[in-house]
Amino acid sequence: MLHITGRLSDKSLISQGTSKFGQWKILRFSIEKQYKGEKIKIFFTAKGRITELIDKLDYKTKIEIDFYPKCDKVGEKYYTELVAEEVTLYSSKQNTYGAFVGMENVEVDADFRDDLQIHKKM
Repeated sequence: MLHITGRLSDKSLISQGTSKFGQWKILRFSIEKQYKGEKIKIFFTAKGRITELIDKLDYKTKIEIDFYPKCDKVGEKYYTELVAEEVTLYSSKQNTYGAFVGMENVEVDADFRDDLQIHKKM
């Protein structure tokens, strides 16, 4: 699994249909990054539940993407796509909580659970 951060720069409409395995949804989107002083675009494919989450985001929203490259050979041609597995809103190193895409306007009232017992009373 690979990881990248960038700003949402473009997105397609959601394509959807039905196969023998059930309903499917696909959305293609791109992020913009700075590389050696130039802005570059990197294109991704989102499938399933991630399509609706990406669709709700505003352009220029900074996001983090966990993805994998998928490669296919059809005839004598090779094809590669970057498939987004997980997308979250960007969070700086000081704020490690982050938020799921599409949840930016939702307030969360959560209790802290100390699973590692770091704050254990002595």
